Amino acid sequence: MKGQEAFYTSPPTSVITTEVPVTLLYTDWGGTDGDEYTIQDDAIDVGKEIILTYEPTIQDGQYEALQKANIRPYGAVTARTLKIKALGTVPTISIPILLIIKETV
Repeated sequence: MKGQEAFYTSPPTSVITTEVPVTLLYTDWGGTDGDEYTIQDDAIDVGKEIILTYEPTIQDGQYEALQKANIRPYGAVTARTLKIKALGTVPTISIPILLIIKETV
């Protein structure tokens, strides 16, 4: 309304989005059952929202392997480290994925 001023109890926030392309190399799966994978990048940190999707350049066979793997986060996110686990079939080919990392500032 005219003559009224807006005030905030906390400053307005914005979201910074970072896209991190990663290739899941089929040779790097490990863990006790060979179904765990560790991704490391400077943009990964506790408190950030991390979305895992496929790269637009993914080929049909890679996409099928990604679907069959049924990948999920595994354990806690730490500074620079995201662990994932294949709940399905561990990929036998390398897969290009994209991490979309969102940070509220």
